[in-house]
Amino acid sequence: MATTPTDSGSSANTGLIAAGVILVVCLFATFSMNPARAGLGLKGDESTYVAMGLSAAYDWDFTYERVDLDRFFQHYQSGPEGIFLKRGTRPSIDVDRTWPFLHLGGEPDSASERLYFGKALSYPLAAAPFIRLAGLRGFYMLHALLLATGLLAVYAFLATRSSPTSALLYALAFFGASVMPTYVVRYYSDFFIFSTVLYAYFLWLYKEVAPAAEGRWARFLRSPASDIAAAAILAVATYSKPLNLPLAAPIVLTLLWRRRWVQALKTGAVYGACLIALFAINVAITGEANYQGGDRKTFYGKFPFENAQYGFNNRGTDVTTNEFTAEDAFEEGYFLRQFARNWFYFFFGRHTGFIPFFFPGALALLLYLISPGRRQVWRLLIVAAALATQSFSMIWMAHNWAGGGGQPGNRYFLGIYPMLVFLLPPLRSMWPGLVAWVGGVAFVGHLLVNPFVASSWPWINTQYGLLRLLPIEMTMPNDLPIMLNQQRSRIPYGENPQLKLYFLDDNAWLPELGGIWVAGRARTEILIRVPVELSAITVSADSMVPNRVTIKAGRAATTIVLKPGSPVTIDVPAKGYMVELGYSYVLEVETESGIVPRLAVPGSRESRFLGAFLKIAGVPAIAVVFP
Repeated sequence: MATTPTDSGSSANTGLIAAGVILVVCLFATFSMNPARAGLGLKGDESTYVAMGLSAAYDWDFTYERVDLDRFFQHYQSGPEGIFLKRGTRPSIDVDRTWPFLHLGGEPDSASERLYFGKALSYPLAAAPFIRLAGLRGFYMLHALLLATGLLAVYAFLATRSSPTSALLYALAFFGASVMPTYVVRYYSDFFIFSTVLYAYFLWLYKEVAPAAEGRWARFLRSPASDIAAAAILAVATYSKPLNLPLAAPIVLTLLWRRRWVQALKTGAVYGACLIALFAINVAITGEANYQGGDRKTFYGKFPFENAQYGFNNRGTDVTTNEFTAEDAFEEGYFLRQFARNWFYFFFGRHTGFIPFFFPGALALLLYLISPGRRQVWRLLIVAAALATQSFSMIWMAHNWAGGGGQPGNRYFLGIYPMLVFLLPPLRSMWPGLVAWVGGVAFVGHLLVNPFVASSWPWINTQYGLLRLLPIEMTMPNDLPIMLNQQRSRIPYGENPQLKLYFLDDNAWLPELGGIWVAGRARTEILIRVPVELSAITVSADSMVPNRVTIKAGRAATTIVLKPGSPVTIDVPAKGYMVELGYSYVLEVETESGIVPRLAVPGSRESRFLGAFLKIAGVPAIAVVFP
């Protein structure tokens, strides 16, 4: 299925038409829905970004006051659940003889009628003009523009060495055959950060592959000025998420490798100056450079300025990020083992895996590794920066390296993902694009059917299809998507030791009558958290019909044959993982048959398809005396 390149004019038209169609379709969709309802409720950081965007658009500030709360209720008929707010500080500079001689300090803001938002201002600031124009739809207008221009940039880069058809097919797959659509439809900064990195790398690398051309835009893309622009945009990405700090290094290091000393100095200086300027804006607004530091809280249920009784002091939960805390993991002695395991989950994890959720990027990396140009310095530096960024994330947030809060896929990887498309070698046929589509859809196609649902209820994404065949991320039990479904997570069960149950699918019901019903002809997985190490899990199983039940807890599976009214008790060998001051185990249960009592038992109103009734208990590996 070979393809042949066409002239540059035809290639450019193909990209413009595709981007235009995407933009028009997205804008029509934006104005055909209620943005306050389409997202099925606000998630995670969305309340903060929505409030910031509305404040910037209508008040021309990033200050939280009573008017911001009123405005939020008017849009959502509820409060900004999970909003991050902080006190302001009146900054001061002290000079003394200790390094670094200038010390930034300050006193709490004396104004009691205002607070400040505890998130980066870049994304809501970019959305503000569109919000002013179209209300909440302004967020989706911005996303539509980012999506269309991002697609155009990827296509333009690939089309310099590939046919328009091959380039467009892969460009569409890069966005559409991955988890990206679930982030396009949410009010998060992640898609904005993805776009800034994509634009920056396009500005930097287009000249590496493009033939000579005339015109102002063509000359700019092939000039040193494009490096300067890329550095400035990357500063925005780094300010928005400091984890992206290594992403600017490949630009400067490539220039140094080529002995372009002055250009390297200029590029690095612009990056540093823009980054400092962005944090200086934070200082000017809140009195602190760190938007996640200081006196910062998150609020649920009751909100500051809702009435005279509800204020910052007597409501909210402290959530301050002031320092690097990876040392805790080193001191506990299991960091290296966890670090290695996290890399395995990074590639193959059920909820966060690079291969299943970013398959076009994984394919791009594979094609790069087998290409003749894999030793080009700028490509090697891109790979090194990606590895450094992901490694830093795993060191800094050993239990939370994928974004926390149970997001679909690896949210923190969205800043790295756009880099991978620039590793692609020339596409000689349509096959790479087709494989990217088939592989991506095989893993996440069900997420793309309704990205709003997949984004809002991410715990259902991994209950079906190929994703369910992948391993559960045992190193981050309290940041799995099921945590967003509070009715089915951290369920206390039993005693001595007490277990915390996380029901990872809908094939088992919550505890009742001291046990757990598993559906008939179904397989369920229950994550178990326990404060002590277990050698086995005692399972007592019963069934209303003759049944075969297979049970596994990390070691060899055990199959038992059940007869109605004759429960069987066994000890299932258990193998778990120590993490976060406890141990995690996965209990897998599969039933062969079942019954609907309402249809088989006179007088019964039970309409569930019941397979086996289980009672479970942990067997400590070492004798423990429980209080």
